[in-house]
Amino acid sequence: MAKKKTTQLAERTQSLVSFRLADQLYAMPIEPVVQIVEMVAITPIPNVSPSVEGVINYHGTTIPVINLRQYLGLPKTPISPDMHIMIVRIAERTVGLLMDSVLQVMDVVGGQIAPAGDILPTEMGEVQILRGVLNTEDAQVVLVLDLNHLFSAQQVQSLVQVTQRLLLDAAADEDSDQEEQA
Repeated sequence: MAKKKTTQLAERTQSLVSFRLADQLYAMPIEPVVQIVEMVAITPIPNVSPSVEGVINYHGTTIPVINLRQYLGLPKTPISPDMHIMIVRIAERTVGLLMDSVLQVMDVVGGQIAPAGDILPTEMGEVQILRGVLNTEDAQVVLVLDLNHLFSAQQVQSLVQVTQRLLLDAAADEDSDQEEQA
């Protein structure tokens, strides 16, 4: 019975959104993706992790933006208008992920994704952010990320709290400026 269930999971088709960071292709399940937006102005936040680029206004809501390149330890490049921000829901929170480019949505059968543990040396231990590796028909290697392990719920909550604190501080500054003018 267990073998039948494993086979059913391996044969289930899933949709992944693929994107590029540096010269590497990545993908992640499409379910947490809310929207992909073209580059917009990012307001920097002082005294936060270097991988946090800042915040953006997304339909009237301020959300933090994480530079996925820097978060994964890849070389940082200047932000350009060609980059995209993928708005995702992680741990019940909305976060923007800055990436070089978004490529396509791919439908893959679960069995096409080789689990990371089958490929990486055992000395590396379990690499939880890497769900697996997908070899495409055109011989490209796509690293499939697991968003549930990429950011902990605590990290996402901290980002949201910093964003809310900044909004409150900005509102308080605006109120004091208006009082001074009156």
